[in-house]
Amino acid sequence: MNSVMLKLPPPAWTLIYLVVAAGLSFALGWPAVPGLPLAPLGIALVVIAFIPPVWAAALFRREGTEINPTSPTNRKLVIGGPYRFTRNPMYLGLITLALGIAIRVGA
Repeated sequence: MNSVMLKLPPPAWTLIYLVVAAGLSFALGWPAVPGLPLAPLGIALVVIAFIPPVWAAALFRREGTEINPTSPTNRKLVIGGPYRFTRNPMYLGLITLALGIAIRVGA
């Protein structure tokens, strides 16, 4: 099972989660959360979600290392930029994206 998890990148897992959640919500007729959807907040979170991973990727490129943690060419531990605030800005972006979509949809 571990080898399957490594073969699918985190964005693919996030997409699978969103599709399954939307399917279950539709199939079971779950009502929207009271007070939602909040389109402006959801859209803002979706836009903001791209900032940490893009910032981290640009920093990795500038430092001459790779995003892939198992790459043999990784030569440097990056601790600046978004890594001052979070251990994994790419996952933070995925979580923020999923939250933004949920708030926008209202479920």
